[in-house]
Amino acid sequence: MPGESSRVSTSARRRGRAVGLALLAACAVFALVVAGLASALLLAMPRARDPAWVERGVTLGMSAEQVKQSFVDAASGDWSQGTACRGLSLEWTRKDPGAPTRWARFEFHEGWLVAMRFHTDGRASAAHAEQTVSAVRQDRPYEGGTPTILIARGCSTHAAEADQSALSAVVSGVGAPPRGGPDP
Repeated sequence: MPGESSRVSTSARRRGRAVGLALLAACAVFALVVAGLASALLLAMPRARDPAWVERGVTLGMSAEQVKQSFVDAASGDWSQGTACRGLSLEWTRKDPGAPTRWARFEFHEGWLVAMRFHTDGRASAAHAEQTVSAVRQDRPYEGGTPTILIARGCSTHAAEADQSALSAVVSGVGAPPRGGPDP
């Protein structure tokens, strides 16, 4: 009977499609569960990241308002504003002789802190420089205190200065090659 065999084959095809769709749905659910577990594991695992230096309460990448609020010596001096390196600069000058920071300059590019320079009382025993993949930090004893600079390496305006500081750190032996990246 020709009609009966076509009914069987149509029925078998429908069951095959249903099984296929069920398998596809099961695979999609499994993939979502695996992706969820992987995301949870990634969030729970500690990440190796470039260390951020916090100096006097301030770190690179802050906004001008965050710098004014976070700078630990802010109440002991006066702020002024200027322009530097195609962006805003905030300068702070000590009024209270008991404050450990003599002066500070914070330079911004596109609204974010990319360089900070300050002079603190207390003399560093020797020149010291460090570098990471994203920033360079340098301290040098000078006039009974220690000038410090921190420069973001990703800022095109400060790139040459950051590279020069990093190179002088390696050449003079006062700093190590960048952490978290290849040797220069």
